[in-house]
Amino acid sequence: MILQKLADNIFRSTGCLYSVFLLFIIVLKWPFFSMPPVWDEAFSIFPAADFLVRHGFDYSLLMAQPGYHDGGPTAHALSLLTLVTALVLKITGGGKMAWLILHVLQWLMAAAIGTLLARIYSRLFDDMTAFLLAAASLAYPLMLAQIGRMYIEIPLLFFSLFAFYNYRNDRIWLTSLCLLAACLTKGSGIIAVGVVCILALFSKNKSLKNNILDFFVILIPSFAVLFALSSIGRLQLAFSNQSTFTDLLNEIIYRNLHTQQIYISSMPELNFIIAGSVVISIFVLLKNIIRYVKSQENDSNIIIYNCLFIIAFSIFHFVVYAYIQISDSASFISRYFFYVIPSMFLVIYYSIDEILKVAKIRIFVLLLIIIIFLINRNGMFYPEIPHSSIAIAERSEEYVDGYRVQKEYIRVIENEVPENIPVYVDLPDYFLTHYPVSQYVGKPLANVYLLRHVVKLNGSKFIYPDHFVLVYNYPWLGGRHIKYLLQDVSGNKEFLSKELGYFKRGCFSARVVEVKRKQTASF
Repeated sequence: MILQKLADNIFRSTGCLYSVFLLFIIVLKWPFFSMPPVWDEAFSIFPAADFLVRHGFDYSLLMAQPGYHDGGPTAHALSLLTLVTALVLKITGGGKMAWLILHVLQWLMAAAIGTLLARIYSRLFDDMTAFLLAAASLAYPLMLAQIGRMYIEIPLLFFSLFAFYNYRNDRIWLTSLCLLAACLTKGSGIIAVGVVCILALFSKNKSLKNNILDFFVILIPSFAVLFALSSIGRLQLAFSNQSTFTDLLNEIIYRNLHTQQIYISSMPELNFIIAGSVVISIFVLLKNIIRYVKSQENDSNIIIYNCLFIIAFSIFHFVVYAYIQISDSASFISRYFFYVIPSMFLVIYYSIDEILKVAKIRIFVLLLIIIIFLINRNGMFYPEIPHSSIAIAERSEEYVDGYRVQKEYIRVIENEVPENIPVYVDLPDYFLTHYPVSQYVGKPLANVYLLRHVVKLNGSKFIYPDHFVLVYNYPWLGGRHIKYLLQDVSGNKEFLSKELGYFKRGCFSARVVEVKRKQTASF
């Protein structure tokens, strides 16, 4: 009774509801307000934004730079968030003030996500249940981890969710504008565009003519912009070269199994969340298609939207991008689930709501789930990560250890390795040592080379210098070749090696190794 009265008071004002979610986020995430760009932020958004600031926002010059896999600043260069980041860097000059502003912007949008979810859910459940279900979505470790970042996942979900909220209130032009913003933030915003278009086309609340008009008002702006951006951005996708359907199917299955083994299996409960929500979504959609044909009353478009969203998300990432991708590595990483977790939670909870008929039981279950999520915010209930990979560790706040390890060994490279000694690194470390905007280094380290570049220039061979340094931290994006060179040197009597530093925090580790030929060796 007390909780219900509290919920009624919170829901009485949208401002009050928003303030509660914002306070919830600040209490949990305030230590992150001064954290600089981490991992993909430092490889994409920030190098691109810094380039724009230093070159008068010349997008044509930016897009003429080398691509991501060559260490260029073009990843997400055309994203709306890159422009916002560039403006903040321009105003503040970068550093802690920029981090503070960008983190606060993310927190404001995250609080808005919680508010929108609670308002939408209140159309299906009582106010307290709606509030707790929205809070559970934000408290999920993977979700909470992204709220501490300055990346594109939060604005993508915010604009998509706000679009659906406006659609439900028949504000079609505002819906279209929000979906356009989602697509400008990240290309996967097309998922929300497609789902809302389906709802608009088959709506029973308007005539067929108005449905078709709404469909095109929603579709055309986003589709046109995505087409233009893909052309401007010189989008290059590596289509599978398998010739038969069986070969293609096998390749898609292989890549998805790789994704499951590397990323999804690191969050055991996510296997059940994905499987349960997909099965329930298919069942609900089939049931509503039959009802639609028979002109019977359908489920709320809230449920239909979220079921469609789960199916569209799965097809987009696990079929389309398992076939179309830039490299042979997995085309999916953990943080992408940020976009769909609220939908999965809603669909699963909605399906078991009838079982939890007593309100007190529903509230107790949701409170228990939130408590478990918060206890697990650092991944204490998860299996140990087998690789020193922030991409996997984004499942929770574990990734902070990876950031600290990177800061430590980059500092050694900058301060202890002479400028005339070549340092060979993988792609992540190349970004960290060549783009000072992320503040891992004070200036670009000219003696740090991307191993991929060196091997390519030497005809796919690595020619050992007399004196050099190898850095190993991450197993992919060139890290595997670094590891091979370390093993080769350790077993080669022609060389002597000395460890300049070994760094370890949690599941993360890194090595900085100096190597010399014996005739020149004098450590």
